[in-house]
Amino acid sequence: MSSVQTMKSWARFIDSYESLPSSFKPYLKSFADTPSLFPYTVFIPPNNKWYANKTNSTIIYIYDKKIVVLEKIKKDILPICYHLDKIHYIETGTVLLKSWFSIKGTDDGVSTSSTIEYNAVNENLFKPFIESARMHIQKSDDADIANELSKFNYLSSLNYKFMNYARRSIKPGQKVLCIVLQPIIQKKVLQIFNKVFYKKLSCSHIHILTDKELIIIKDGYGNYGGIWTYIPIDKITDTFVTESKDENISCYTLKLANDDHINFYFTFSNTIALNALQIELEKIKLHS
Repeated sequence: MSSVQTMKSWARFIDSYESLPSSFKPYLKSFADTPSLFPYTVFIPPNNKWYANKTNSTIIYIYDKKIVVLEKIKKDILPICYHLDKIHYIETGTVLLKSWFSIKGTDDGVSTSSTIEYNAVNENLFKPFIESARMHIQKSDDADIANELSKFNYLSSLNYKFMNYARRSIKPGQKVLCIVLQPIIQKKVLQIFNKVFYKKLSCSHIHILTDKELIIIKDGYGNYGGIWTYIPIDKITDTFVTESKDENISCYTLKLANDDHINFYFTFSNTIALNALQIELEKIKLHS
């Protein structure tokens, strides 16, 4: 594939109604005569290559405190509208040149999700969507960003990559209340002479509790890159821990709105830190 063909498969910014692919124009027709009101819009071309996940033509835009996803499935357009205050969480990941942005929330009270895949070179195009989904974070006069970022300094000798990932995840105005780092969890399954084989039970991850959201960062596939999950505090309805003494690990479950949930695994050595995170989370929810 030539460089020109490759670039044609990349996501691109759409700056006007006229620039929209024809099949999507009926859904944004209200902006045809008001170009100054045209929303921030990105078009993702279809990917039908045999060596990649097949994806459909998609338009995603922000307007009136909503993120709207329009996916072309055969000859039909499937519209999904996410009100920003109805988003349960967002996930963004980068592994080598593959990147994606996922939204989990409700559309007219029905739980739904969308995942947009794109080349990592287009990462900046999707930052406005991530920033909009994290709009619940308001600037605070008593939160010193330099002081908050310094709370990650101790990670430099434990996981330098996560230290940098954590720092770039904090927005001005956020207060970092609790940090729990969990290294990779492996189980010995076989030993042949001096060769030991392990099964990975959980990748490395870090939980960062702030006064506005829970940020979870984990290693990407094959330990390349990273995956970020941002969960607003008010979308966490409950948490509980289930122990597995056979594996010496605990399953930490986050229950979210609409009976959604996410599981993470921690070693017993992290029990005290995990309990501290739960206590801080309950304090925030109690005073919110």
